[in-house]
Amino acid sequence: MTPNLNYNNDDSGYLTEETSVILERFQNLRLSTQGRRSRKVPMSVLDEELRKLHEEMRISMNKMKSIIKDFGICLKNCFRYGSQNALRKALKNDRNLLVNRNEAKKYKYSKQCLIKIRI
Repeated sequence: MTPNLNYNNDDSGYLTEETSVILERFQNLRLSTQGRRSRKVPMSVLDEELRKLHEEMRISMNKMKSIIKDFGICLKNCFRYGSQNALRKALKNDRNLLVNRNEAKKYKYSKQCLIKIRI
């Protein structure tokens, strides 16, 4: 499945400031992996970015994880798949995109953004 890389558009045509900032930060994380073989964003880097969003923007964790899940953002490579269902489908088709749950649970912010899938 090809990820939806259009970070400036959603179905409603309107993004809140919080949503725009979150999508921009994830896009920056994704772009920071260019040139690396794995294209994987380290969990520590992702968690630090989520912490900054939470503290600097005063975005509640519920709002942040809702946006991340609603836009289907993969925690492994920070691609936006467009919806939670599209992300689930991508994770089922490419097990390399799966985040190790035990690793993610070590990080305060990242662990709250996990989604459940059945393989």
